Amino acid sequence: MRVPGRRARCDAGRVGAQSAWNIGCTTKFAWPIADHGLGRRLHRIQVPALVVWGRQDALIPVAYAQEFSSGIAGSQAEVIDDCGHALQVDQPERTWTAISKFLTGH
Repeated sequence: MRVPGRRARCDAGRVGAQSAWNIGCTTKFAWPIADHGLGRRLHRIQVPALVVWGRQDALIPVAYAQEFSSGIAGSQAEVIDDCGHALQVDQPERTWTAISKFLTGH
């Protein structure tokens, strides 16, 4: 006997479970972010820099945006609301606007 919609619910359940597994594996290896000396090297950046971050980034907390930005002289941090880790996918227009403003100095 076939139950209408059951396969779709099972497929959706598998996708959700796979997404949770992916995030869990990523955070196991990436959290906390291994510094690997990054904090000691950020000062070497000698050009204007823009650090763009999604406020709802589930992989790397938004606090890192300011931390990275503060390590680069003259840099600027831009946090985009309603946005996760993939800025260009989640909020492409806001991301482009932030980058454009930075590049044009406006």
